[in-house]
Amino acid sequence: MAGMVEPRTNGEKRLLNYYQNVKEIERRARGDISIDAYTNAGASMVLDDYLKQGAKLASAYVIKGDTVEAGRHLAIQDLAYRVRAAQGYAMSKDFRYYMTIMPVLQLLSPEAHQVIGDAALRALNYQLRG
Repeated sequence: MAGMVEPRTNGEKRLLNYYQNVKEIERRARGDISIDAYTNAGASMVLDDYLKQGAKLASAYVIKGDTVEAGRHLAIQDLAYRVRAAQGYAMSKDFRYYMTIMPVLQLLSPEAHQVIGDAALRALNYQLRG
């Protein structure tokens, strides 16, 4: 927002965030002005947010020492009940599905990829020595 002063209060920040969310919903609705299009666009934004949270949580588990699949499973297990409580069964089902099929490159943070790479190098060095 060129030429504008940054929001100073929490109320101004929430209002700016609201306007940005409305613009994103309109962009995702792609010109369709029906209620269903806006509802689906808003739901996809919510699902995207949950998937980002799940990816961060899976990365944290991998950094702590779990395998990628264990980290993915634990993240799904930790967040699925929150998604179901807040958004319902259908959103929880979609969350589980998309977390399950998410590629590892998209799922894990760069730090988690570094941990995996370091572990692979240690295993390779161990095999070469013995």
